[in-house]
Amino acid sequence: MNLKHYFIAITLCALYILNLMGCKNQQDANEKDLLTIHIEDYENKIIPRLAVISSIDTIALNTCGNFMGDIKTVCISDSMVYVLDRANAVWAFKFPSGDFVKRIRNVGHGNGEYVSAWAMTLGDSLLFLMDFDTKSILAYDAVLNYKSSFRYGFPAMDFIKVKDGFLFLNLLATEKLHRIVHTNNLGEVQQSYLPSKMSLDMIYNETSFVRDKNGEVYIFPPFSNEIYRWTSGGPKPAFRTDFGRNTAKDNVKSSYDITESERAFNTGFFIVDHHIINNFYHSGKTYYSFYNMKDGRQHQGYPDTTEVIPFAPRWQSSNGLIGYILTNDYDKWKPQKDSCDAALFVFHLK
Repeated sequence: MNLKHYFIAITLCALYILNLMGCKNQQDANEKDLLTIHIEDYENKIIPRLAVISSIDTIALNTCGNFMGDIKTVCISDSMVYVLDRANAVWAFKFPSGDFVKRIRNVGHGNGEYVSAWAMTLGDSLLFLMDFDTKSILAYDAVLNYKSSFRYGFPAMDFIKVKDGFLFLNLLATEKLHRIVHTNNLGEVQQSYLPSKMSLDMIYNETSFVRDKNGEVYIFPPFSNEIYRWTSGGPKPAFRTDFGRNTAKDNVKSSYDITESERAFNTGFFIVDHHIINNFYHSGKTYYSFYNMKDGRQHQGYPDTTEVIPFAPRWQSSNGLIGYILTNDYDKWKPQKDSCDAALFVFHLK
């Protein structure tokens, strides 16, 4: 080896070592940024409402005599409340009064119509509605006037608007199209992430995406112990839940196997203000974990069931957790409005 080749070899070796060190440092940085929440001391424990809830806003939805089915999902903007019910109707109410604005039920295969309304999300001053059967997204303005639509080419359970398009939860993950799919604004696939070989014979979480008050989007795949933050480079692990000896095995292939194992698994996830809240299922019971990111305080267990307003959040707004009741079926709580068929409760955290 002559001197020139020697220096080239030394340079290449140095670059290789630096690259390895860079990868190691990047891995260490990712692990450092990943917050692990240990959830082990929750069985037979009650979470007092005053320990975690500062106030509750009530939104009595004035349906003006129109029938409202069981609520499937809710979106709240600065001025409006949108409700999708299981009777395939989409509702708009004023926020926070709950006054009726409009109800649509445009079922069909024509322009601006849908077959099976499944999920909603807000973005770019529009309300987006997912039609499960036709694999379509329909866009509406603030008062539910139809604007446009597009189709996507795979079965999806949930979605959310991001800056350059949409994220979808793909129901049939394959080697070519993974569990989380990123499309542009026309539904064209840009990339997919988080490979999964797990069969989704049962799904406990209806919502797989949340947006915090700063606009950051987080991803919660079904039966996952990790929560991902969406970035320009794709999903990055942000939070991990550790149930100790009750943690489900990583190599499980079926959701049925998890439930039969009686291990703990997450069924919902929220980020509100500086709190991480997840509800999880273990041995036939539903529990909650509240983690305060400011001081590390935790509350684990199940909520006090003696309270008049039930704590069972299903969704989140920019500043609170959202639960609901159908008022005709709930004797303990009576609305002030005669035409209120449902009420939303926004729980603000301490």
